[in-house]
Amino acid sequence: MDEAVDDRDLRDVLWARVSQVLGRDNQPTGNPQWKLVHPARQRETMLYLRCQMCAGRAKTGAGTLFLETADAGDVNGLSGPIRTAQPPVCLEHARMAAERCPHLMREGHVALLATRCPLFGVIGTPYRFGRTGPEALAGDDVPVPYGDPRLRWFLASQLVRELRQYQVVDLRDLTPIRRRAA
Repeated sequence: MDEAVDDRDLRDVLWARVSQVLGRDNQPTGNPQWKLVHPARQRETMLYLRCQMCAGRAKTGAGTLFLETADAGDVNGLSGPIRTAQPPVCLEHARMAAERCPHLMREGHVALLATRCPLFGVIGTPYRFGRTGPEALAGDDVPVPYGDPRLRWFLASQLVRELRQYQVVDLRDLTPIRRRAA
């Protein structure tokens, strides 16, 4: 096909290419389309722990803030690792993200301050080699871990982190850090 050197990550996983319009500040333009996360932006924000709203630094001295749906039941009973493809948010934009994301508005949210959140794997489309070449298979949104042999025939669209150490926090208790203008 037309695979380029930059199409694979450091773990040799092939990533989907999608065009985007950048403004003068080299940031994507337009309103977020929450259900259609841009693969390159999602990957960059997850890889470098950048805020999904402003692409600024999301990691603080206390940890990295992630928002998840509250459909997991009693948020105080959360325990064990949580796998997420939802990029983190900075303290300044956390409330805005919770208020603007239709899924979080509908289901409710839980804020998790993670101190240990390593990369886990990817979500995307599995392929196989058929009679006429590569054929897409029906996939689901279940993350495939790095190192899995299925990744050889996989087109990634979202990076997944595993929150291993975290605490549930109330966004109202967090003090946003105001950035200085450059």
